[in-house]
Amino acid sequence: MKFLSSLRIRLYPLIGRIRFKKLQGSITLLSLFIFFVFCSLGMGMLLMSQIYSKISAYKKDTILLNYASENGIKQGYSFLIDKISGQASPILLSNLEMETLKEDTLQGGTLIIEKLVGMEIPLYMTSSWKWMSWESQTKWALDHMEIEEKSFQAEFAVFIESKGTLKYFKHIKTSTLNLEMKIFSGYLPLARFSFLLDQDLTPEQKLDFSALNPVEFMPSAENKLPLQISYSGDNILPQTAVPQIEKALRINLFQPQSLSVSQLRQALGLEPTEEPIPEGVYLIQDDFGLGGIYVQGDCDELILAIEGDFQVLSFTIGDRVWILKFSLNPQNTQFITPEETQFFDDI
Repeated sequence: MKFLSSLRIRLYPLIGRIRFKKLQGSITLLSLFIFFVFCSLGMGMLLMSQIYSKISAYKKDTILLNYASENGIKQGYSFLIDKISGQASPILLSNLEMETLKEDTLQGGTLIIEKLVGMEIPLYMTSSWKWMSWESQTKWALDHMEIEEKSFQAEFAVFIESKGTLKYFKHIKTSTLNLEMKIFSGYLPLARFSFLLDQDLTPEQKLDFSALNPVEFMPSAENKLPLQISYSGDNILPQTAVPQIEKALRINLFQPQSLSVSQLRQALGLEPTEEPIPEGVYLIQDDFGLGGIYVQGDCDELILAIEGDFQVLSFTIGDRVWILKFSLNPQNTQFITPEETQFFDDI
């Protein structure tokens, strides 16, 4: 019993010492592990902060580079619109100039573009702001061409290319804008003009006309050029529309003023002499049927009316009246003169 008691007394201090040593070593190891973890996290966060900082700076420079490139596109487009809008419209050409431009365009030349914008092409633009800079270049390429008897239409593909750069950034951003341009040259129909004033006016008179006659144009979704009043600078409209009417209807119009008195009397069914034609209304007819109405003298009154299936034309000269009535269904024509009434089965 004493041996056992002595053993217990001796073991208690030994066991306490062993437990104390184990507890002291665990705390040291745990402290080292926690220190290692926090150092790793700190270094990782510092490294990630540097990476994110570089990424943010690169993203910022990329956005500014895109802005610089887009500025070149916008400036090139605005410059092109201003150059075209600033030219006098329409630009008057001689027949020789029009033929020269047509032949040059057929061969892939750009003389007509230079005539339109008033300067040599390609068009170059450069500009900068702070540490951003950009440059743009505008080129043309013939896409399609339609040639008429006295006019032609050329369709061009327009390319505006822009390069944007930053002062402390080695990369270059390139942007492209594709446009379509149609150019008409020659004897053009009036429908090609939004508003044409066929008078030769001074710059002061043009300003006065615009001030006294405010004209508002509806914007066009297809035409990006601002619509404006066109001044011909000369009388470009033909004095007579007879050639255009003949071409459109594919007929030859009867022009009494080009005939002699005897020829005109014969065309009207009168005796071919040199005597003046009596005043009155004459129905022109030949082997092919009725050809129209000829009025000799001043017509005091002209009435257009409808009577049933008939269309009615009434001519009054002095105290005499001529009435022409015709119907398409059935084909029937009546010509009532002061002397008689004539009936025809065709018109």
